[in-house]
Amino acid sequence: MIGGAALLADGIITPPITVTSAVEGLRTLPVFKDLGTMTIVEIVLLIISGLFFMQQFGTMSIGKLFGPIMVIWFSMLAILGIMHIADDLSVLKAFNPYYGIKLLTLYPHGFLLLGPYSSVPPGPKPCIRTWGT
Repeated sequence: MIGGAALLADGIITPPITVTSAVEGLRTLPVFKDLGTMTIVEIVLLIISGLFFMQQFGTMSIGKLFGPIMVIWFSMLAILGIMHIADDLSVLKAFNPYYGIKLLTLYPHGFLLLGPYSSVPPGPKPCIRTWGT
């Protein structure tokens, strides 16, 4: 029962938090720096209401809307990432488990660094929030 309650709570709280943080992020742009709190709330309500309205037509309609956006987004991340690997090839060391084991065994508080990864089973949002991004 606790697991079901946690899943339900995560499903209720995650969409508004995600949309709100994205809309608040618009304040970093000079054009939107004076964006008021009530305006942000109205935009968030509009976006979430629109998404919930579209769900009655099936999740396929939402998938058709966001699918191409996600392809573009992940393609951009891949292209930019691959382009910048050449800037510092030492980033490829991250794939070697030797360095992770070395960190956990030699650094006195290395085990505490695994704390954010305990959030992985519930989903990526709590994990990202734990990292402070």
